[in-house]
Amino acid sequence: MKNHRIIAFVLLLLTCCPLAHEHQSNRCALDNIDLDMQNDNICLREKNRPDSERISIHPDCQVFIDSKKVRLKPRQRTIVRRYYQAARELLTAADRIQRDGNRLETRADELERYFQMKVALAFVDRGTFPLMEAYLENHESEVEDQIDSLRKQAARIREKVDILVETHDALRSSISRLAQLDWF
Repeated sequence: MKNHRIIAFVLLLLTCCPLAHEHQSNRCALDNIDLDMQNDNICLREKNRPDSERISIHPDCQVFIDSKKVRLKPRQRTIVRRYYQAARELLTAADRIQRDGNRLETRADELERYFQMKVALAFVDRGTFPLMEAYLENHESEVEDQIDSLRKQAARIREKVDILVETHDALRSSISRLAQLDWF
């Protein structure tokens, strides 16, 4: 029975790790928009269309479309500020989960190599299997804690995405030049 538990644990490690590859540093994609941060500016472009218009939102709440400044009223500037903050928080959280996912993936790789080595040794020396089982049981809670942490971070990212989507809709409806972009 314990052998099945070890195998299930190792499979869990191997299947949870691809999460780290879904995001590149300072960049993520939401629906049809690529969102990234360059020099503290939030940059948006239509996904998979590098030739599309580029929206740049600066920390001081200035908005540029293809380097042309968009004139904003105070109410619009408030929405831009909320959007900038929401996008920055999302990108920061996505970077954090990527780093943590990469650390977990590295740890899972270490455990996988250890497991493979011990399985090979178990064919030679049957006494190796109980040692392998004890080792994996000792590290199981460590990895489970890391997986729980990633799940909590993912839940916070979903909340940040919801906030960004709400703010995105407000931004689109309040700035006519953005509303004219069919992809925004």
